[in-house]
Amino acid sequence: MDFTTVKKLLENVKRDELIKMIAKLTTYDEKSEEWLLEYCKEHCTDSDKNLVTQKQIQHYWEAAESIISEANQYGGTYDEDEAYDALFMIADLAEKTKTEWGFRRPIVDGMMEQFYLGNSGFEDALADTCMVLCQGKEEKLYLADALGKGGDYYARVAASIYLEYGEEDTFVAVKEKNLHWGSDYIELANYYKKKKQLDKAIGLVEEALKKADGRMDEVYEWLFKEYVRKKQDHKIIELYQKAVKKKWNIDTM
Repeated sequence: MDFTTVKKLLENVKRDELIKMIAKLTTYDEKSEEWLLEYCKEHCTDSDKNLVTQKQIQHYWEAAESIISEANQYGGTYDEDEAYDALFMIADLAEKTKTEWGFRRPIVDGMMEQFYLGNSGFEDALADTCMVLCQGKEEKLYLADALGKGGDYYARVAASIYLEYGEEDTFVAVKEKNLHWGSDYIELANYYKKKKQLDKAIGLVEEALKKADGRMDEVYEWLFKEYVRKKQDHKIIELYQKAVKKKWNIDTM
């Protein structure tokens, strides 16, 4: 319907009725709601901008959640670009406008619910968006606690957050529970080195020779450098013999 016709038909309609009509129309079309919120943001007072931003974030999360929930149910979706775009908008809005944690926390919890299901393919995007939504030490630690339940990789992410914010005992505890790959052992060993606990660091990486999964090149290189530094030639020979016996990354040795 053209502008002139709409103007003629609505010229005697009261303001409250017009607002009800606009609200009703936005429920039929997602793009209409986006347009209305953007319009309001450009024309509202400064005191109302925070409210508009919250409504925008809620809008985009509802759009993304619907797609991600379906992807978790069926193992994928044809609308992944729309979900990624919505998550990007959430992160962008959260970075540009300060909102209360009381508003952001339920959205983070909702994202983590979808994250834990782990069948959508959006896990990394959800975690990245939550990293933006969680601001400041307490919120980052809240996210670390949540991410730590999400498997080996995300436990490593959680551990790095604990270390960044000075929760060193928690960092060590999480790392010790998630020693699977050589890189896991080395990361914790490097922490011990910084704490002047070199023998403990070397002992941990030597333990990786027996217990770590996957490639060993990083482990060999780390131990080799420490043995050279300590002038322990017999340890280098033992390391070579262990590499030959293990049959992993012998070329590195």
